[in-house]
Amino acid sequence: MSPQSYAKQREIVIQWLNTILPDLRLPTEASDEELRACLIDGTVLCRILNRLSPSSPNEESSENSSVSQPENVKRFLATMDELGIPRFEGSMKTVVYCLLSLKLHFISSGEELSTLSTITKAESTDDDGSSPGSPQ
Repeated sequence: MSPQSYAKQREIVIQWLNTILPDLRLPTEASDEELRACLIDGTVLCRILNRLSPSSPNEESSENSSVSQPENVKRFLATMDELGIPRFEGSMKTVVYCLLSLKLHFISSGEELSTLSTITKAESTDDDGSSPGSPQ
């Protein structure tokens, strides 16, 4: 994969994340390091699942929660396994590919992003406005 096509895929993922999690506000031209910092504690990963499937057993945790950061990521990966979506390991390219696959899974299963966006915007008014977890 060329660096340009990977950068475009990362941009698509970031736009999608900002659509389903409007309070995220990640710049579309964010670097791998910025995206990693946003996802590293697993809180955003769990929030993605909660937005896409509100009945998901994956609870997002706050910084004060008893759920550990590695546990958040494990929950996300377990859900990817259940959905048959390739999980990520190590590089940000595999993370971007996993998130693109998740996006496509929900689009192909009948969920429309416009519907998700509308639902998410309505829910975001109930949020406390706090930012997602911080990287270690």
